[in-house]
Amino acid sequence: MGDLDARLTHYLGLLSGIHKIRETDAEIFVDSLEESNFFHRFLKRSIMAVVEFDKYVAFVFRTHIVFFNRESSEINIHIRREKKKPFWQRLFR
Repeated sequence: MGDLDARLTHYLGLLSGIHKIRETDAEIFVDSLEESNFFHRFLKRSIMAVVEFDKYVAFVFRTHIVFFNRESSEINIHIRREKKKPFWQRLFR
């Protein structure tokens, strides 16, 4: 995870001027979101990738993507919809 750690440090530094983000050894906290918000904190090990776009930095997880705007405090979240199994597959798990 060394390469991802270096990239995280770079992107967190890039975003920290706009978003209230802090990190510990194992977690990242988004203090601009309320503590009751599901996306307020996440484990570093659950991050699949970090992708930089023109206006956003995206933290990619298995079930969702968190987009941090690089120019404003806007945060967007995309949640992947779970594919529903056919009826007969649900009967015979």
